[in-house]
Amino acid sequence: MAEEAGMSKSSEDALDETFKTLEEIFTQLNIPKSKQVAYMSYHLPIPMYKELCSFTMCPHVLTLDQLRKERKTNEKFLLGLLAVPYHEKKLYPYDKETNVWDFLFDQFSVYFMVHDIPKEDEMTIIEEYLPAEAVEELYEHTKPLKFNEITFALLKHRVKKTVFYTAEITISGKTLKKRHEFFKRNQYYNETLSEYYEALSNLSMQCEFGIRINEHLRDRFTFGIHDPQLRNICLNWPVPPPTGADVVTCAKRVQDTLKAKAEKRTAERTKKLKRDENRCYRCGKFGHYAHECKFVFTKCKYCSKRGHIQAACRQLKNDLALGDESYTKQETSTEEL
Repeated sequence: MAEEAGMSKSSEDALDETFKTLEEIFTQLNIPKSKQVAYMSYHLPIPMYKELCSFTMCPHVLTLDQLRKERKTNEKFLLGLLAVPYHEKKLYPYDKETNVWDFLFDQFSVYFMVHDIPKEDEMTIIEEYLPAEAVEELYEHTKPLKFNEITFALLKHRVKKTVFYTAEITISGKTLKKRHEFFKRNQYYNETLSEYYEALSNLSMQCEFGIRINEHLRDRFTFGIHDPQLRNICLNWPVPPPTGADVVTCAKRVQDTLKAKAEKRTAERTKKLKRDENRCYRCGKFGHYAHECKFVFTKCKYCSKRGHIQAACRQLKNDLALGDESYTKQETSTEEL
């Protein structure tokens, strides 16, 4: 099984040992399991952090057990994970040569989340972390506001707008073709939501989307949902889920709700049809059972028996069949129902 997954027995053992060691480290540091991968991610140098993002969709929300199941790591990466000084509860030292603003901002976001940093303190931490020349570079994007007068969210927005989206992006022809496949991929008729998302995820790994991979996954998944009713609900969320994986979870819940409502309507229609198949012998009408009829205690004007009305009286029908014409059809229908 390990060989089928593209991983040797020794690699399996190394993987197990690495994550066991990491778990022991984070336990000693009192890091909750839900935040261990996030804690690990902001300690990594940018190249390693980019690699972490390349083989899992959203590392910040995973546990170590879930990350281990990805089984896409390599020995060099594992050794790098163990070499990180996790006891120093701060971001990996800034490196002008390897730091990229989008990934660095991502690490800042994770750091603030793990340590519950108030929003008003975020820019102070960034200013303390970055060297003077880096702060000066960011300041160019905050003008006319001063660096300490802007929020982290606004800083990210301005830098992305002026740097990420206007920079020249070079990709190969193969990558462009894969992006074409990705953006054209819709859910097949007989494909489940999970299968559809998995197919998109596999395609996205070859598209070099970088930090925007989760955004593209979320959007493409939503746009390509086969069921128009489900797709319309997902498109009209007041606040869309942040990642593709979150959209899948929400869409499944909506799908289950729609399915339950449809089954309920079908059951109600079936019940009504079954009722309509049987005529009530008390009043002669369809749509209800005899025990539900309002004439259960009514006295028949023809035979004087209780439990039915004259229009449904069997004795009257028998008498008419024998030739007693003293009661016409018109007379039998005058009783108020």
